[in-house]
Amino acid sequence: MRRYLLTRVVMVLPTLVGASVLIFLMLRLLPGGPVDVLTSPEIALPPEARQALEAQFGLDVPIPVQYVRWLGGILRGDLGRSIRTNQPVLQVIGGRLPISLELAGLSILLCVAAALPLGIISAVRRNSAFDLGARVLGLLGLSIPNFWLAILLLLVAARYFNWFPPMTFVSLLEDPRANLAQMVLPAVTLATSLMAVVMRMTRSSMLEVLGQELVRTARDKGLGERLVVAHHALRNALIPVVTVIGIQAGYLLGGVVITEQVFGIAGMGSLLINGVGHRDYPVIQAAVLFSAVAFVGINLAVDMLYGYLDPRIRYG
Repeated sequence: MRRYLLTRVVMVLPTLVGASVLIFLMLRLLPGGPVDVLTSPEIALPPEARQALEAQFGLDVPIPVQYVRWLGGILRGDLGRSIRTNQPVLQVIGGRLPISLELAGLSILLCVAAALPLGIISAVRRNSAFDLGARVLGLLGLSIPNFWLAILLLLVAARYFNWFPPMTFVSLLEDPRANLAQMVLPAVTLATSLMAVVMRMTRSSMLEVLGQELVRTARDKGLGERLVVAHHALRNALIPVVTVIGIQAGYLLGGVVITEQVFGIAGMGSLLINGVGHRDYPVIQAAVLFSAVAFVGINLAVDMLYGYLDPRIRYG
């Protein structure tokens, strides 16, 4: 098990370095730059003033030197300052990150709580009325766009319940009721499509495992159906399900832009969009790098969970 985990951890380092290089270089390929955005296009900026601004933002040196400086700052815990607001990037992200973490966590929690039971029961009762209904719900969840569902939920809440979610973010620790009132609709919006994917994957994986020899052997030994499904079938069926949940969680932590915009949530997604619009290089680099770290970290956690679910992976 230790060797398995060590191998996965070692693979993380070159992945993060490669991601940082791509983030830095691809950002420089965008048309325009911070100086172009900050200055008016109608007024020609003198070359001396332009050079002074580029020097202030650290853009007056070759790109490899800029990257080395940025990487050195990351190793020191310094992500730079926002070009637009002059705030430390860590402070900017620190104000947005808890919002995205809470939204992603609630969405995953709702998804798992609904999708796993639906997928398991649908597989056990294959071709029943329940199975048909669950599959129809899964198709609807996959077909409905998130932005349309978000607007529909807002309209229904306002029209029929005369209720509007608060637009100013309130911390969960400060006022749990107001916080959940703001987060429940966007969490349901994000969980709907994710729930459809996880439910269908759970059903498909369970059907495959239920037809395997190990399940038939467990039944032949006289074990109850609940024990067979919960202990033998489910554990073996969870590996692809955990993979899907991990991938979707990475997307959610990176910030779901459209949903955040519809509900007025100031999370990582809206921060990234504003940064791109203003060519705020330090903020964009930090936000995208966080998304990459989140993906890598979640995949590492999924790999560790593989070892727990399947001893053949742990000892292979």
